[in-house]
Amino acid sequence: MKYQVEIIKNVPYVEGGRAGGPASQTLDLYIPKGRENFPVFVFFHGGGFMHYNWTKDTYSSYCTSLAESGIAVAAPNYRLYPEFPGTPKVIDKNYCDDPEGVFDGFMDDAAAAVYWTREHIGEYGPASDDLFIGGHSAGAWQTMMLLFNEKYMTRYGMGPDDLRGCVFASGQPTSHYAVIYARGMDPKLPLVDDAAPIYYMKPLDVPQLVTMAEHDIPGRDIQTQMYLFTLKAFDYRGEIDYVFYEGRTHNNCVIPDEGAPAVPCALHADTVRFIEKYSRYAG
Repeated sequence: MKYQVEIIKNVPYVEGGRAGGPASQTLDLYIPKGRENFPVFVFFHGGGFMHYNWTKDTYSSYCTSLAESGIAVAAPNYRLYPEFPGTPKVIDKNYCDDPEGVFDGFMDDAAAAVYWTREHIGEYGPASDDLFIGGHSAGAWQTMMLLFNEKYMTRYGMGPDDLRGCVFASGQPTSHYAVIYARGMDPKLPLVDDAAPIYYMKPLDVPQLVTMAEHDIPGRDIQTQMYLFTLKAFDYRGEIDYVFYEGRTHNNCVIPDEGAPAVPCALHADTVRFIEKYSRYAG
């Protein structure tokens, strides 16, 4: 069944937060009209945590297609590193506040967006309590960190038990290259430190959809296999659905390709399948 979609733009999820620009603390809602007990999916955009042209709007076709399939989507923007020629070398406090580390600002925004969605999505339609989170690229890194590094979700009285599942699309489980660069090191370093989701690995019960593309970012295949191996080594209890997209790139597995706009995003069908598989309510 294909549902009509109501799109509500630029809803603040932090009281007094930034209201405009790519680093705004706002989110867009995609609500399937006519479905009862719809599952809810908070999806974080990619873009390397920098002021490029990648925002929540970049993924509007993906989010709309999910809502047409009966899944409500909350797509947040979040604070970013400042824009420089190339990659940032210093942290600008006007963009990303870092009381505990160089990525605390956009991680706190991610947790705040999940909390706001859980608390308020019912005001926009008959939502269920089935809450999923996920993201692409940098957004997948955020999702992994929310799942494994407990301090971000616990700030808002939440934890892994609040989640029905997570989607990691072409994510970096090692220390994110933008954080490494911001700390003054070579971003090609394959580090596992406090900026690496697998640094916080624990055997949780939350199901995961893990994807990567055949023509992904160089090294992402090795990183993904490291992630899958680490889950196994820690006796991770949740089910892992792993999907490899033949012929796809890092971007066009989820974002329409300008050269082939009619080709459907591969991630859409797998996201719907995953969420419906682990939702407690029939579509």
